[in-house]
Amino acid sequence: EIPKIDMIPKVKAWLQLFRAHSGMLEGMTTAFAAAMSIGSVFSPTVVVWGIWGLLAHYAGYGMNSYVDWAKGFDKEDSDKQHHPLNKGTLSKDEAKYGVIIMMLLSLFSGLALGDFSHRTIIAISAAVLSGTAYNFLGKYTSLKFIPVSLSYMFIFVVPYVSTGGDITPVFMLLSAYIFLQYAFAIAYSGEIKDIVKDEANLMKTLGARVRDIANNMTIVKMPAGLLYAAYLSASAQIGIVTIVLLYQNSQAIAYPLLGILGVYMIFQADSIVKPGTFDRESRVESMAKKELSGLYMVYLAVIPIAGLQGYFAMVAVKQAYLLLVSKFIWGTWVTPQV
Repeated sequence: EIPKIDMIPKVKAWLQLFRAHSGMLEGMTTAFAAAMSIGSVFSPTVVVWGIWGLLAHYAGYGMNSYVDWAKGFDKEDSDKQHHPLNKGTLSKDEAKYGVIIMMLLSLFSGLALGDFSHRTIIAISAAVLSGTAYNFLGKYTSLKFIPVSLSYMFIFVVPYVSTGGDITPVFMLLSAYIFLQYAFAIAYSGEIKDIVKDEANLMKTLGARVRDIANNMTIVKMPAGLLYAAYLSASAQIGIVTIVLLYQNSQAIAYPLLGILGVYMIFQADSIVKPGTFDRESRVESMAKKELSGLYMVYLAVIPIAGLQGYFAMVAVKQAYLLLVSKFIWGTWVTPQV
């Protein structure tokens, strides 16, 4: 009798290493970029570039998981003892060579999809270089949000320029939006999530302070400048989408959706940055909701080219992927165990 091999734990381990639950951060963003370039959502081109975005996510986040563990940061992190390299469900060599294979697969598939054009080569090179800089240097500098935000922005640029998109004001504004979206995600969400860790942290560098009060870690100080910058960043995102919709002569329905998502996003941003008890799980949940609402807000730009059906198709695919993959690998629907 052939012994049965349970592959589920190994599959979960790989998906955890790649942090696959958030794969649609890039997957849907690259699909969105292709849609904005070709003027259609329901196209095989959009689907293919969306799959490439997933591969790029797995490669970048896989490298980040491996490098942080190999350098010792995640080995000693009490919040990450359930990760596959700490649990031993993946060996060091398995993770190392798996990440290398994923990097090569995403790199050459992206170049091939762009017909090895100069624009594709430049955009992918910029994304890889800035992302790699973040992965290897991010724990040592409080300015880590700059290279990783540039990497996300260039991941958006790759499909757009590779499918022949023109360099228009809308493209420039959307690129700036993607940069702002992830600058907040790293400079605020990521730094506050790890504010009690012994590593370079922008929030602490700029004056935020944490103290143990009655056995509860509490953010006792968040400088007013940091709070204003957080709200200004979120407001700027709303302003950019408003300008894009006006420039496109969008259908009226896009504006109330923008208002709802904008208010919700600012509410979540406030939950992330405000002083008070540091409930890590609660703040991580707000971080996930802020990131999702910010992306759903910029996707409104497809309404003028694909209507509400195109917009809600993108939202439905992204949300279904997040819920199903997050539940499968972490056991939670929204809040990842990261």
